[in-house]
Amino acid sequence: MAMQKCHASTQFFDDEGYEAECVLPAGHAGTVHQDPVVGDWDEDELYTVRRPSPPDR
Repeated sequence: MAMQKCHASTQFFDDEGYEAECVLPAGHAGTVHQDPVVGDWDEDELYTVRRPSPPDR
């Protein structure tokens, strides 16, 4: 069985808009999430939506 990812996401705007999705394991500790392209973000600084992990295929 593959490791499930957190899948929390946020949107933020610099000169462009970005949508980040957390690739850390589901249930990870803390409020800091990580996206491979945009890096780390903290729930205390950016509105974050937590989505359930999609079902395994």
